[in-house]
Amino acid sequence: MHVAICDDNIAERKQMERLLGRLSDKVAVTSEPLYIDSFGNPEAMLEAQLHYSVYFIDLVHSRLGGQEINGYEMAQKLLDSGIETTIYLCCGEIDYRQTDLQPHMFCIDKPISPAALEEAIANWTGGYDGEGDYTGAGEYDANGNYVGPKPTQESLDAA
Repeated sequence: MHVAICDDNIAERKQMERLLGRLSDKVAVTSEPLYIDSFGNPEAMLEAQLHYSVYFIDLVHSRLGGQEINGYEMAQKLLDSGIETTIYLCCGEIDYRQTDLQPHMFCIDKPISPAALEEAIANWTGGYDGEGDYTGAGEYDANGNYVGPKPTQESLDAA
């Protein structure tokens, strides 16, 4: 699974990398490993031209094409370009819950706790058993994109 982090705050971006790295070790036991790409600005992420399985975005002071852009606007650009995968908007300085969340968009609060991140990944992959342990279970199409049930905002808020 390929994960993209796009955060213009280097400390928060590095923290997310560490959390996902630890989670990758846990997930790799029962599923494919997480491959993590981290970007400090939206242009770098768009230039990567890799189809990611999931995006974690928080942009506050970024520019794209000379214009200011926030995380919601970046997520909307991804959806407008045809990307139909899960996008988590990381709510810190901006509460993205106040926007018109589109299908495939979910919010997760900062600072992101390991439990909340694990819940987000497990909900996204369909990978929790009845005991709350990650199982790696999930339904994928021929391209490796997850097609099973998507998380609900309520399940993420409860994490």
